[in-house]
Amino acid sequence: MTEPDAPAPLDEPWYFPVSVPKLVVMSIASFGAYHLLWHYQNWKRYRARTHRRFFVLVRTILGPIFVFRLFERMQYDLRERALPGIPEAGVLALLYLCCNALITLPEPWWALSALNTVPLAIAQARVNRLNREIAPLAPPNNRYSGWNVLLIVIGLMLV
Repeated sequence: MTEPDAPAPLDEPWYFPVSVPKLVVMSIASFGAYHLLWHYQNWKRYRARTHRRFFVLVRTILGPIFVFRLFERMQYDLRERALPGIPEAGVLALLYLCCNALITLPEPWWALSALNTVPLAIAQARVNRLNREIAPLAPPNNRYSGWNVLLIVIGLMLV
């Protein structure tokens, strides 16, 4: 039973629900392309929940820039629910941006760009707690679909 002053739980998580291990595996297997889905899903859910007007696709494509704003929004929502926030959200966003820029380095240094998943994984771990509080019955998205497995196999073949 919930407290009388507590808002009723909603059916939908506020942010993209995905387990941290799945986020990491899919990000590595897709050579970072999974980040596009991550950004798209988070901005789509945020827009639907807040009814703000913006282009989700633009924020997805420019993810390394708009991640500052996304982490800020996540941080605000976490604090509103008295949950631990994203540690040093601005620093994590800057780390994500810098890691994305590493792709331009010569071989073998460009491989360090794979570290761009670390800031997303840290943020996702905190947001998953928020999602569980908001929508406790929502599936955690911790299983791999057939498409996920196919992508992993293709990624392994390309390595």
